Amino acid sequence: MKRKKLMGTVLAGALTLTGCAVSPYEYQGIINEEFVKFESTSLLGLLRANRLLVRKPDGRTIIYLDSYGNDLKLDYILIKNTSDEPAIYESITHEGEIDKKVIELAQTIFDYYLKLIDEAKKKEDYEKQMKEVKRVEEILKILKQ
Repeated sequence: MKRKKLMGTVLAGALTLTGCAVSPYEYQGIINEEFVKFESTSLLGLLRANRLLVRKPDGRTIIYLDSYGNDLKLDYILIKNTSDEPAIYESITHEGEIDKKVIELAQTIFDYYLKLIDEAKKKEDYEKQMKEVKRVEEILKILKQ
């Protein structure tokens, strides 16, 4: 009995330390033939990070990271081709202008994906509502008989 209680306490503590933070952009699915996953995580309930992963049909993977401030402003971008080492770009960097230009362009693309995610979620919600309406209509038909 004590062991179960201890395990429950440890598990609850671990979930408190790291876990998912709910974001209106939480999403996983296919948009325009690309696998898209947006997730927010938190550490100690204080530090939040947002991550957008996009897997292109040709196998490239791009990860957009907002690690500081939970402001949806990119801090890093990681681009992984199918066979190459990943290229990592930082918004705060000592490398100079190249990273800054890449981050600025990536921010525009990131914002566009957020818009696509918002539209996809609205479409999913509408489709769920329409299924519920049809289900209720079927029930009403049965009750009228």
